[in-house]
Order: sequence, then C-alpha cells, then structure tokens
Amino acid sequence: MAKWGEGDDRWKVAELGNSGRNVNGWHWEERDCLPWAKKRLSELIPAKLVLVDSGGVRATGDGKVKVSGEAVINRRKGKVIPAYELDVSFGWTATGPDGETYTGNCKVPYVSEENHDEDPEVQFTVKETGREAEKVRAALVKEGRGVVHGIVHLFVRELRSGGPDVGSSGCDASDRSAQTQPEAAAAAPKPAAKPPQGNSITSKKSLEIVEQYYASSKDIFDCFVDGSKVKAYTGSAATIEPVAGGKVSMFGGSIEGKFTRLEPDQLIEMDWRFSSWGDDCVSKVRIELEEKDRGSVTLKLTQSGIPEEDRFGNHDTIKVTEMGWRSQILTRMKQVFGYGM
Repeated sequence: MAKWGEGDDRWKVAELGNSGRNVNGWHWEERDCLPWAKKRLSELIPAKLVLVDSGGVRATGDGKVKVSGEAVINRRKGKVIPAYELDVSFGWTATGPDGETYTGNCKVPYVSEENHDEDPEVQFTVKETGREAEKVRAALVKEGRGVVHGIVHLFVRELRSGGPDVGSSGCDASDRSAQTQPEAAAAAPKPAAKPPQGNSITSKKSLEIVEQYYASSKDIFDCFVDGSKVKAYTGSAATIEPVAGGKVSMFGGSIEGKFTRLEPDQLIEMDWRFSSWGDDCVSKVRIELEEKDRGSVTLKLTQSGIPEEDRFGNHDTIKVTEMGWRSQILTRMKQVFGYGM
C-alpha cells in the first residue's frame, strides 16, 4: 500500500490525449478540416499544373488556390461522416495559337457531399477578348475541365476517407495510439466482424482497362518509370525508382507501392495501394504494352486484390480506383504528351 500523500504508480493513469477520451472514435466528435482542405487543394493544384497542351494552346495553373466554405469531419462509432460545401478557384496562364499570352480564372463553385459522385461544375473565364482568346477558353473547357474533375474527385475521396487522417497536414489528425492498446480497445463496444484484410485475393475485387495511344511502346513505358514524366502529367510530387523492388509513390504519397517486374517497353508489374486502404492491403497491377503498328500502342492494365472497403469503411474502392487510373493517369498521359487517339 502506498504511504499517505504518495501515489502508487500502479494506480496512475497516463495522459492519453484524445485517444483516452474517445476510444476508437466511438463517441460523436466534430472537427473543422477547412485548413486541411485549403492545404490539400493547394498541393493538388500546384503552380505549372498543365491544364491543356494541344491544338496550339498550352495553359497552366498559377498555383494561387482560393478555398472558401466549410469542411467538417464528424465521427461516431468509428465511422467517418463528412459534411462540406466548398468554393474553389485558381488562376491560369496560357499561350494561344497566335503566340500571345492569355490569363483567366478557373472556378469550381460547388463541391459538396450531395454531389460527391458527380462531376462538379467547372467554369473557365478569360480576361482578354477576341477570337483567339475564345479559342483558348474553348480548349480549357474541352480538356482542362477533365483535369480539374480528376483533381476534385481525388480530393473528395480523401476528404470522405477522413481528411487529414489520410496523409496531409492542416489540422491535427486523431490520435491513433488507442489502436495499439489492447485494454482500451477491449473496453469499447465491438463492431461487426469484417472479412480478413490480408493480402489474399479472397473477398477482393479486380478491374481491367484497355487504352490506345499514338506513341511508341517506349514512350508509354517511360510514363510509368520516368519520375520527371510522372510529375509532369500528375502535376504533383512523385518518387519513382525504376528497378525491381524500387519504390513507387505518386500524388504526394496518396498512391504507394513498388515495382516487382520490369520488361523494357513491354511489361510493368507493381505492388500498389492507396494510403487510405488498410495497412496490410496491397493489390497487384500488371501493365502490358503492345505496339502492333509503329506509333500505335495498346495498353492493357489489370489490377487484382482491390479491397472491398478502405480503412474508414467506404465501399466504393473499385470505383475510386478505376476512376483514378482513367482520369488522373491514363487520360492525363494523352493530354500532357499528345498521345491521344
């Protein structure tokens, strides 16, 4: 027994922070994530982001992203409940077909939970007037809108998966230390049992995408193994180590993995995952390139082992994964390097 006036360490409770007050996010918690949203959108829409590079028009973002509105992440019983309504805008600069410089603004007036599965409205305005200025704006509407849609979809996926808990900073992430404390975890009500989250293909999904390019097989191969090219068409930070076992990181770490097999200009195999997936969930990606006719390449992408849900319980992983490949990678390669068919 401890002496009078002295504490007994066996009875002292360490300061556990938020994890001790709200084990595993069981009680209702509301957090303002607008600072994170502003920071993350600035990362996804950096200066020199290529919006259009075809038809004599090249337009890039100015990196001055403005975000207003509200973004809140609510948690209850371990579930993420987002509530957000944002207005996003940034400037752009373009060189027109006539060689002159044009400037303007891009505005996404309504990014909201109610339209999270739709392409948001994107408005392009140009300060200058005249026929050539209108050609620039038309090119932005035709091609730049798809680039912005892809960025917004990626941002919304991250926000709905937990916002700052997925990766970028901006507001404090929830303390996850409770997950490492068996006693605290045992004290919380048990959720329903879930399928195993290992690396087996059981209870997981797959997809297949086929794309055609006006390019050589080397051109397309380089789009996956050349770090400078990856940064160019994603418009974000990337780390690419083009050797078997080499690291793959794209979109500032939102996609991560490693190369497992490389056959120059023919085959790429990777272990591949979103950072929002469970820690032990890794899919297998196989990209085959076939150049039957010179300057015409068929790309076949197959991906297996996609989990049924992410770490936050969202069940749209297959849709998000396929949308990401199509809008943020495969289509962007065509737009940025002129490989479109």
